[in-house]
Amino acid sequence: MNLTVPLSADETIALNRAAAELGIDLPEAAQAALRDWLIGHGHLELPDADNDNAD
Repeated sequence: MNLTVPLSADETIALNRAAAELGIDLPEAAQAALRDWLIGHGHLELPDADNDNAD
């Protein structure tokens, strides 16, 4: 799914800086930022990474 979100100049600059720091393109940086926010606020659960070690 693609979304169009209007951003302020400050938000655009911050997102561009994050993308450059991570070495990824702008849409990937926006997706990563949104995912981190959703996880951090409890709206998205992390996949279970220890499935192979479950007894």
